[in-house]
Amino acid sequence: MPKYPGHSSDFRHQFDLRWAVPFVQDLAEALRHCHHSGIYHGDVSMDNVLLNEEPPNCRAVLIDFERLNQFTMKHKTNPPEVQGHWNITFVDNSLVYEEVPTGQRMDRQDSILKEVAAIPEALERIEVFTFGLTAARILRFDLEHPWEEQMEESRSSECAAEHEAADNPDEEDSDSGDEEEEPVPEEMQALLRRCCSYHPLERPLFRDIVKEMGSGSFTFARPVEAAVTNTIPINAI
Repeated sequence: MPKYPGHSSDFRHQFDLRWAVPFVQDLAEALRHCHHSGIYHGDVSMDNVLLNEEPPNCRAVLIDFERLNQFTMKHKTNPPEVQGHWNITFVDNSLVYEEVPTGQRMDRQDSILKEVAAIPEALERIEVFTFGLTAARILRFDLEHPWEEQMEESRSSECAAEHEAADNPDEEDSDSGDEEEEPVPEEMQALLRRCCSYHPLERPLFRDIVKEMGSGSFTFARPVEAAVTNTIPINAI
């Protein structure tokens, strides 16, 4: 693999929405290209998105392509269908989600990828959710999930410890600036909330995300014609 400067969290002291929003836009375009080609990445997180050079003239590089047998938990929140909130079927060429009653929900982290392996759109809607979580972390935006069930304490604690360094910079560093950070643009916040919608059918697909971000109405985003696909497949699928 070529030498890259690192992850967006490595440059938190140079954070600026003017490069971070297009960086997220690149990630969406890379994932659009993957799913258009029938590829489910399955491990979308800050760990697997590199900068091709130091900010602000950076683009996103999606890495670590490998065949996965089960859903990879990289965030504190799993998609609701992975948590067991939805049964997924494909009826008469239509994707159907049926909500599972409370008390009958079973965690499907180990089985969900096998269950929907033949339903590409269901896989994409799962990946859109993890894209939303990843983009929110890159942009330092807190997403809330009021529907979320309480996870087992050990799992939650383990995941929190794994990302503590990236999520919570040293106290000395966090207090180093007197100016407040510029808020994430409202249209970007709204898009990420939709990406992490409780009902999977309310989430946009990657082609819609790329089109919306490149429409010219998103603050700091590049026009659609300027977007490029930048994926580095480390392990062939």
